[in-house]
Amino acid sequence: MPRALRRFHDASVPLLSLDLPWQLPPLTAAEVIVHGDYAPYNLVFTGERVSGIIDLDYARPGPRTYDLAYALYRFAPLTVADEGWGTLHERAARIRLFCDAYGLDACSVADAVAAVAPRLRGMVAYMHAEAAAGHEAFARHIAEGHDALYVTDARYVDEHLADLV
Repeated sequence: MPRALRRFHDASVPLLSLDLPWQLPPLTAAEVIVHGDYAPYNLVFTGERVSGIIDLDYARPGPRTYDLAYALYRFAPLTVADEGWGTLHERAARIRLFCDAYGLDACSVADAVAAVAPRLRGMVAYMHAEAAAGHEAFARHIAEGHDALYVTDARYVDEHLADLV
């Protein structure tokens, strides 16, 4: 999964020089085209191998850490909603495995983990803006408590940042 993200990112670099229309505005410090929602539910598998990446609604130019932060959140995972994912130490080990397979050095791992909480808070702000603009799906997500979970998870990551890196 991390290798598929790395290949996706690396293959996207030539697209940065093109004036392409994006559904959302480019992010600052664009290095690659980010997927925007790189998570298990947006991958297609053939056996245990990733054979496809789907749902590119939020793709746009951005920094690698934008995708890496969300991928770590989903793959480690870094949510408090289900403690069945193991201890903090086990989650930290999965972070290292993911980042090693992607090809990050220790400093880049720290940057990616440090980007998780701000990324989640950004999602909450986006959800609320979209709900306020009348998008029913986002209003439903808020009513279901998704925004509160992301805020709680961001706090969890902030509190355990040193242990996760």
